[in-house]
Amino acid sequence: MNIVRSLSLALNKVPAIKKKLFSPKYLFYTNVTISVSLSAVGDVLEQHYEILKDEWYEWSFKRTKNMAVSGMTIGILEKSDWSELKNEIIQKAHRLYIAEWIIWPPAQTFNFYFLPNKYRILYDNTISLGYDVYTSHVKHDNLIHSPKK
Repeated sequence: MNIVRSLSLALNKVPAIKKKLFSPKYLFYTNVTISVSLSAVGDVLEQHYEILKDEWYEWSFKRTKNMAVSGMTIGILEKSDWSELKNEIIQKAHRLYIAEWIIWPPAQTFNFYFLPNKYRILYDNTISLGYDVYTSHVKHDNLIHSPKK
């Protein structure tokens, strides 16, 4: 089977798959999968960027897993004590807060005024992918990268 025919067959299945994934029966699972996956992809992209800049030696699965879970739970997952977590919040929260205000109001205006409900999570998480790359960068930008030799 040639590549064009294979691609054509795959693309013909997209509408049926989309209809099923975004149906009321599967929408919750689709949205959770999108959220966790794109958070992880954001961290993978940021880690590869750090590797290319020679700031990090190898990809860390644990770090990607923690970013996939995300939020305030990161410090807990990384077993930071309260003072380390508090200092990190004091040092970095303002950068994330400013980015939140720059990215999310326009993105959510578009989301709620122009998109059908069933696509809002997909859109939101696509925007989150870029934000997650930035979050991962801010979270890990001043660490001593121990994997680096």
